[in-house]
Amino acid sequence: PALDYWLRRELAQELLASSYWPEDERKQELDTLEQNWRRQHDPAEFGLSDQQLRDKLLVAPCCRHWARKQWQQRLETLYLERKQQLDRASCSLLRLSDKHLALELYHRIRAGEASFASLALEYGEGPERFKGGLLTLQPLAQMPLGLAPLLNRMEVGELLSPQRLGKGFALVQLECFEPAQLNSATEEILLAQELQAWLQQLVLYVRAHLTSSDAALTLNS
Repeated sequence: PALDYWLRRELAQELLASSYWPEDERKQELDTLEQNWRRQHDPAEFGLSDQQLRDKLLVAPCCRHWARKQWQQRLETLYLERKQQLDRASCSLLRLSDKHLALELYHRIRAGEASFASLALEYGEGPERFKGGLLTLQPLAQMPLGLAPLLNRMEVGELLSPQRLGKGFALVQLECFEPAQLNSATEEILLAQELQAWLQQLVLYVRAHLTSSDAALTLNS
C-alpha cells in the first residue's frame, strides 16, 4: 500500500507539471473535494495543515486524469473486451446444502405457494438470506460464487432450477439486468482498472528492486 500511494503521488506530480488538466478546472474540482471532506472530518484530527490536506486530496483526481491521458485512445477497445464484466445485474439467491430441499422450494416458488424472499429467510444458508436472498445491482464481475455466467444468459424474472454452486445447491432468480454502455461512468471504471493493473505491476518491480538493493547492502556490510 505504501508503494502504491507513493507511485500515485509521483503520477500526480507528473500530471501537475503538464498542461493536460487546466488549472481552473483543477481548482474547481479540488475545492469541491475539500468542502465535501471537511463536512465529515477535521484536518486537525489527522495532523494536517490546509495545504497538506489539499495535496492529499489532489492525488486521486490527478491519477484519474493521468490515466485518461494514457489510455483515452484505447477506451473503446477496452470496453468491447470487458463489456460482459461491466454489465450489471441484481438477483435473488437461496443457498442450500440439501438438493432435495432445494428442489422442493423451487417447485413451491414456481407454484406461487411462497415467495422467494420468505423461503430465503427461512431456509437460506448464506448471509444474503437476511435480505430475502437479494443481491443488489452490481457489475457481473463482482457477483460472488461464479454467478456471472448464469445471470448473463438468463431472462429477467427467470427462476433456475437448483444449480450446483460451490459445495451446495442454489436457487437463482434474475431480478434486473442492465447492459453496459460506453458512457462517462463506464470510462472511469475502465481507466481505474487499467491504472490499478499498471500500478500493481510497477509495485512488484519497485519492491523487487528495493529488496535486491537491501540484500546487496547487507552483503556489502
